Amino acid sequence: MKSTITLLLLAAPALLHAQEAAQESPTYPHPYTHPYGHDDTAVRRAADPFARSHAYIGAQAVFFGHLAETGPRDYLTQGVGFDIALGGRIHRYVALELNWLSTFQKDENFQLGLGEDRLVLNGVTLDLKVFVWPHGRVQPYVAVGMGGYMLSKGYSRPDGSGPGFEAGGGIDFWLARHLTMGVAAQYRGIGLYNIGPLDDTNYISAITLNGDVTARF
Repeated sequence: MKSTITLLLLAAPALLHAQEAAQESPTYPHPYTHPYGHDDTAVRRAADPFARSHAYIGAQAVFFGHLAETGPRDYLTQGVGFDIALGGRIHRYVALELNWLSTFQKDENFQLGLGEDRLVLNGVTLDLKVFVWPHGRVQPYVAVGMGGYMLSKGYSRPDGSGPGFEAGGGIDFWLARHLTMGVAAQYRGIGLYNIGPLDDTNYISAITLNGDVTARF
C-alpha cells in the first residue's frame, strides 16, 4: 500500500506537467491551418510547378488565314509558316512574350512581278498573356499584342512594311514541369505601306491558328 502511494506521489508532478502542456498547446480549427496563422492553401499555390514564375522558349507551326484587304489589290493569300516565342511568366496570371512570325504565300497575281516566287510576311510582336485559370495542367489564356510587319520576296529587302496588332487566346497543356504543348487562335490586323512598284497601302485582316511546343525553365 505504501509503495502504491509513493508511486502516485512521484507520478503526480509529471501528470500535472503533461496536463498544463496540453492546455497550452495550440488547437487547429482545420488540418490546413498553420500554427502561426499561415494558410497552407497559399503555400501549395506558391509551390504549384505549373504556376511558377519562369522563362520559356517555344516553336509554333502557323496557319495564316487571309480574310480581306482594303487596298486596290490583294497581295496575300492563305499561307503557312512558323513562330518563335521568347517569354517569361512574371506572375501566375501574367506572361510577356516576344514573337517572330514568318509566313509564306505565293504571289499568285504577280503584283510584285515575282512570278511564282513566294512572298514572306514577317512580324515581330510583343504579346501580353493573361491566364484565366493559372493552376493545374490545362491553362486557358487570352492574349493581346502589337508589333511591326514586313512583306518581301524571301528575307530580302522589304516591299512593304507597317504596324499591326493581334488579339485572341489559347490553351497550354503541361506535359511535364519543363514542357508544354498548346494551341492558339488570333485575329491580326496589319497595315502595310509602300507595297510593290505602285506603293500601295493595304490594311490586311487575317486569322492565325498556331500549335506549339514550349520548353520551360
